Amino acid sequence: MPVRLSRRDLLLAAPALPLRALAQAEELRVMVNDVRPYSHREGQQILGMHPDMLQEMAQLEGLRLRLSSAPYARVKRALLDEAVDAVVALTGPDLDSQGTLVHPLHPVRYLVISLQARPIQSLAALRGKRLGMARGAYYNAAINDNPEVQFVPITEPFQGLRMLALERVDAVVSTDFLLAQALRQARLEGVQFAPPFDAGGGAYALYARPQLPRELIERLRAALARLQANGRLASIIRAHL
Repeated sequence: MPVRLSRRDLLLAAPALPLRALAQAEELRVMVNDVRPYSHREGQQILGMHPDMLQEMAQLEGLRLRLSSAPYARVKRALLDEAVDAVVALTGPDLDSQGTLVHPLHPVRYLVISLQARPIQSLAALRGKRLGMARGAYYNAAINDNPEVQFVPITEPFQGLRMLALERVDAVVSTDFLLAQALRQARLEGVQFAPPFDAGGGAYALYARPQLPRELIERLRAALARLQANGRLASIIRAHL
């Protein structure tokens, strides 16, 4: 009867490579956006929606995952700085030029919220307005390339809502996941927000540095496609909503 060896058995059986080199080859360094529900720190652990997805992917491929987290602007620079092997970021032409799109993790909607007393309900109504937007985030051309909008950088939507309540901005743009979380935790007594309007959509995806071996990129792509097809990614999202 033939004996089937696992990937781990094959690696350990290779005498030409030292164990240290094998361990390094099997480690994947990924940076995620440090904001709930996407990720957050508890002591030395990085938890949340995106870490859970990445852990499942790594487990399928027998990889040792080394996670780091940072504000979005730093995540955007991580591939250029070659500080990590991959990042989880919003799809767009900026990331497409920096790295290799591995696979989408989940779709998002871009929502714009304003005060009920001065509601803004369309992209056209943003003309001449101050729009709070996460540093480094690319949503779409209608938002980011609009010369008639005054962009005010924010670290995350919690800060944006506070600035909106103080009328330091006229509106805030964020993803549906982040805005829902921010509204639940804002604790801004007496502040009334207008219903947000939909300004388009995109996706959070895994991007790899261009130098990452093609074989590894294909393995990651196949693992994420499998987790998407069997509904595991969707179940992780539901668990964090």
